[in-house]
Amino acid sequence: DLGELDEPVGVVWLGNRRLLVCDTGNHRLQVLSREGRPLQVVPLPGAWRDYYSRPQAVELGAGRWLLTDVPARSLWLVKDGTANKIELGEEDLTPTGLALYGNTLYVADLESRLWVFDLPPE
Repeated sequence: DLGELDEPVGVVWLGNRRLLVCDTGNHRLQVLSREGRPLQVVPLPGAWRDYYSRPQAVELGAGRWLLTDVPARSLWLVKDGTANKIELGEEDLTPTGLALYGNTLYVADLESRLWVFDLPPE
């Protein structure tokens, strides 16, 4: 049900004063108001399949979010409520953390590396 959370982690404040929660047990994202009222649900079929999934999330811009999926060695890009899985293609690239500064995305991985990506402006 909308608003019910199961293993919520990966919480980030959005620019529009809303809260994005990685609802890992329900394999979805939920957007909540500042008061905790549910506003939006975005399904992520197959995401965070392991119990100890601890995704990180970052807002790329209005309606655009990026999330880690450590067990699947992938990222999820959500744009305007639609989620797309990004397969990283390398067995040893396991994203564990995200940070955004301006148009530069930083991705930490399980092998103690930091990847730096310049994103195109919106």
